[in-house]
Amino acid sequence: MYKIEVEEVLDMPIDAAFQMLTDHGNYNLYPGIKAAQLLKSGRDEPNGVGAVREVKLNGATLQEEIVRFETNKVMEYRIRDAKPLGIYHPMGRMEFSEVEGKTKVYWTSEFAMKLPLLGQLLDNYLGPRMAKAFSNLLQGVASRYRFFNR
Repeated sequence: MYKIEVEEVLDMPIDAAFQMLTDHGNYNLYPGIKAAQLLKSGRDEPNGVGAVREVKLNGATLQEEIVRFETNKVMEYRIRDAKPLGIYHPMGRMEFSEVEGKTKVYWTSEFAMKLPLLGQLLDNYLGPRMAKAFSNLLQGVASRYRFFNR
């Protein structure tokens, strides 16, 4: 199992950061994500607890389920299905906190490739690259916010 931990301080208000990072409708604006659609709405809000979303990346399609959603605080998800490779992904979590008018995002994700023998090697290869992609995505969200809110 590989655990990614990324922490970034974004120069934007917490409500905007939370909205941009948890609404599937924004996902296609970010590098590496081709499309995202809501397959099932959440219980209290579209992207809230119980929501199932399909996210198409370069070379992979993920189906994620939202398991915890507290506005401006936390979103937790798990990947239910991944194609073409199988991924065991029991938990992903984004925590949001306000720091001097900015937003600190702490993003963790645990995963393992479901491949005998090669899985551990792929985990160790993909993990650092995914951490960098998460960091770039977070900074991209802040850049996009600043550009449209000058």
